Amino acid sequence: MARASSICAYAGNERRVGVSVSDDECIHGMTRAWCDACRVPTTVTTPAPGTDPYGGRSRQLLFDDLCQLLDVPRYVPGPGSTPSRVFSAAAARAEVDTGSMPEVGEAIAVKAGLVWGPDCDNRQSREHGTVVSRDGVGVVVQALKILAESNPAAR
Repeated sequence: MARASSICAYAGNERRVGVSVSDDECIHGMTRAWCDACRVPTTVTTPAPGTDPYGGRSRQLLFDDLCQLLDVPRYVPGPGSTPSRVFSAAAARAEVDTGSMPEVGEAIAVKAGLVWGPDCDNRQSREHGTVVSRDGVGVVVQALKILAESNPAAR
């Protein structure tokens, strides 16, 4: 297979001439999502007024997306129900340590190169916060998609 020479823009708009096997491979022979030299953490920021990074989807719809990604039964809130089983499945899929839902969400986000912001859970407002917000669920969905793209065998 012939290798193509390419000029790519990297962190800080640095341009490098390199050899890559495919468009998603960096000059170091890794996918850009996994190469520390080529990737810059993607930040999850507060959207501009009038925009929503999750297309207006509710927390429940984002949980539905998460359950579908993980191939686990849909989480339906109700008396005695907890989404912790979904986060346990997410931890196993992403191969991160288990813990509270915010800890698992943050570990998955960091592994995917995303930032787990203060709006993702309630740990800043409660000493033992255990609630992941709509934004946090969205970040976990986004992170698992990134990790699945970089490791197709883990799908």
